[in-house]
Amino acid sequence: LLSLGTQSISDKHQVKYIRISNFVAINTFLGSVVYLILAILWEKWYWLNSTMALSVTCLFVLFLNGFGKTNVSRTTYMVGANMLLFLNALFIGPAAQTENFFVIAIIIPFLIYDVKEWALVTAGVFIPIFFMLSFGYLSPYFTAYNLATDQQLILHKIGIGLQILLTIAAVYQFVLYNKKADEELESSNQQMSFQ
Repeated sequence: LLSLGTQSISDKHQVKYIRISNFVAINTFLGSVVYLILAILWEKWYWLNSTMALSVTCLFVLFLNGFGKTNVSRTTYMVGANMLLFLNALFIGPAAQTENFFVIAIIIPFLIYDVKEWALVTAGVFIPIFFMLSFGYLSPYFTAYNLATDQQLILHKIGIGLQILLTIAAVYQFVLYNKKADEELESSNQQMSFQ
């Protein structure tokens, strides 16, 4: 799954970003499955629908990457996942503090885009910041759909665990690719010194 969309890319530099976008989409999908199960168990259908949409968006990103539409897939993830994360946060309620996932979402553009693509990185950072700041203004309009306070507190604890796992996974991917780049650079330097 991590290699979806990388076969047709000749630029090794871009392969890294595609693999990381697949990795992020898979992790987001797995996290959303946890929330899907709870939405079904608690019979919260508005929340279930928005969580299913997030899961489908993650699968769609992988689907697009598999067909070589890598730029479209990353943009779809940045817009779709953030928008649906925002909608999920509104349905869950403020006590769960799900808007904290937007802090992680701010990091993701730096992982899935080259910094040279500054417009995409800037948009990818702006979108979660916009939703994070909008949450406080719009959440009072969704109180009728919010989960019970005890359910929100349970989700807060689950969310902390998921946020830690997602952060560790993102840092791992970043360190892994930096290590591979260092090894390739070292190998290249050794080959040049023999010539």
